[in-house]
Amino acid sequence: GYKEFMSEINKIASLQHPQLCRLIGFHAREGSDQWMLVFERLFHGSLDRLLYGRPDGPPIDWSTRVKVALCAAQGLAFLHEEGPFQ
Repeated sequence: GYKEFMSEINKIASLQHPQLCRLIGFHAREGSDQWMLVFERLFHGSLDRLLYGRPDGPPIDWSTRVKVALCAAQGLAFLHEEGPFQ
């Protein structure tokens, strides 16, 4: 419910790592089932767009894809080892 959502928001807001998007805001109203999170805008847009390219351009090369995968793995390792979701 609402209290659990707010607890998770506090946990997410406390996370700081170069490979994680920062939570910059949220909207939640007690009694409503519509809750929203607002994260920082990524320089390259969404991960999907980065990996699969834009309609007006070519997809990224495999070397860049590997770098993206390593960055994602670093972020996941941080969440697993040091994150507040234990």
